[in-house]
Amino acid sequence: IEPLQKRARLLDATAKTLGLANVTVLAARAEDAGRGPLRGVADLVTARAVAPLAELLEYTVPFAVLGGFLVLPKGSALEGELAHAHQAMAILGCAHRQTLLMRPAISETVVLACFEKTGETPSTYPRRAGIPGKQPL
Repeated sequence: IEPLQKRARLLDATAKTLGLANVTVLAARAEDAGRGPLRGVADLVTARAVAPLAELLEYTVPFAVLGGFLVLPKGSALEGELAHAHQAMAILGCAHRQTLLMRPAISETVVLACFEKTGETPSTYPRRAGIPGKQPL
């Protein structure tokens, strides 16, 4: 899922060039796609570290199946973000399970925050575009 048409076309072309037949690129906002047919279908969800954790969870948790996992890259501020994301985790139905370090050859500051979807996400999430960033859970 990529909201920018130009980047979505690039990702689609790259997947085709690499012969990745099981990759589909959707040019849409996560807030919209998370209320559509992709809701609750993924065993594993990942995303770029594009927002504070509570906001990023609102964008990603709706895509996961119950018992599915989310692996989200985050920077060195993860511990503070986790402390502020407890309410979001409770509302959205997920729990932090572990934090993994990236290989030093990739990054010495990025970690992977791993979550499990432990409950149903209310149908009101994700909220419409712009709201998660302005009014974080």
